[in-house]
Amino acid sequence: MNNQNLDAHRFVNESVAVIKNQVGNECVLGAVSGGIDSTVAAILAYRAIRDQLSLIFLDDGLMRDRDRKDVENIFSSVSISVEIMDVRERFFQNLKGAIHHDEKRKIFQKVFYETLGEIAIAKGTSLLLHGTILTDVEEVERGIKRQHNPNIDPKEYGFQGKLEPLITLRKDGVREVAKALGLPNHIVYRKPFPGPGFLVRMLGELTPEKAEILRKASPIVEEEFDSLEPFQVFPVVIGQATGIRNDKPYYGYVLGIRCVKSVDARKAQTIEVGWSLLKKVDSRILEEIPEVIMVCYCLSDKPPATIEFE
Repeated sequence: MNNQNLDAHRFVNESVAVIKNQVGNECVLGAVSGGIDSTVAAILAYRAIRDQLSLIFLDDGLMRDRDRKDVENIFSSVSISVEIMDVRERFFQNLKGAIHHDEKRKIFQKVFYETLGEIAIAKGTSLLLHGTILTDVEEVERGIKRQHNPNIDPKEYGFQGKLEPLITLRKDGVREVAKALGLPNHIVYRKPFPGPGFLVRMLGELTPEKAEILRKASPIVEEEFDSLEPFQVFPVVIGQATGIRNDKPYYGYVLGIRCVKSVDARKAQTIEVGWSLLKKVDSRILEEIPEVIMVCYCLSDKPPATIEFE
């Protein structure tokens, strides 16, 4: 769909009708992350089928501290209940030892849908709600990277089918639909956060220590770069390097910062940042997160780079 010609109110009405027809008397399970895609998909589905929809937030240990609270606040504001489930141990155990980016995404995908399938059986739900958008599908089809939503056969995990109400839209189109749904600007313009969370923001093996570093660094980076109005801004654990702390050698983590502007994530340009701001962020991170010994700013545009690292 050409999102520039999108009639968002018409899209909402047509989507609600399609969902009602597709669901019938069945029940639907949807996982929400607080991101704009899963939020809009969930609200469209709720408008169509109300109590036939069950929403869950999987606390997999790969999210920012604020994400769980954001989910609770977003959906309580529109009187929709969300069940919080702690699955951190399960995800970290399954991902232990995985290093290659596609291997990690593949494991995440498998654990994610196996978990949803078990929940669906327990709840008696037969359909799966996805917040998949067109850009996700295109990147998978072009072999750029594995996304955890597209090309999933829900029957492998115990579902009869799936709902993907946003699959014809790009990110800018989803935001227009969010406006038509009456969502506030802090939700409409919430910066994208990947479904696998910190999994794609740490190179090499996923560990609780790396995830905790990203949890500490994310609010620093988001706060300091907010005035630049980026499409996305976030820290990445790149690796480790030798440094000095307390006049002694210290082998700490190297943190990269990604800050880009974009419309729909198909292309992105790195934002030029003043030296004083970069040094301020560097100082905060090194002082507040002693495990980090070096901070870098990532320069490459998309393409040839992608926005996320893995």
